[in-house]
Amino acid sequence: LDVGRSAGMGIKTVNESKSREERVRQKYYFAGGSCRLMFDKTTAQVKTKMLEAVAGVPDIQVIFRGDVGETSPQAVNRLMATFFHEGEQTWMPVSKFVAAKLASRAKTSTLKSLVSDSTIRNPSVKGCL
Repeated sequence: LDVGRSAGMGIKTVNESKSREERVRQKYYFAGGSCRLMFDKTTAQVKTKMLEAVAGVPDIQVIFRGDVGETSPQAVNRLMATFFHEGEQTWMPVSKFVAAKLASRAKTSTLKSLVSDSTIRNPSVKGCL
């Protein structure tokens, strides 16, 4: 999952200092539910891409209100995951890293409204907000 290139030869190598499970957990912290990033990029690339996506959002409140579509310049398709829970479509930050970065830019009132009754009862959000 975390593959680099050996200098000069273009040979792929894996960082052996951490166990495979540790590398997967570390990468999942940044990539979360994004298969494209989880399996197509290194951990360093994922972190960079997520930081760029968060920095590229001019109005963070728009993301939290869910007013932005998948094709918007705010890159909601990289920052937010949509899924069905109890028959309703809902959304949440794609990873704990993204949740923390978005929360650091949000107003306190917005964060309080996110941690609503429905959010707390949704097990898929547990630990992200």
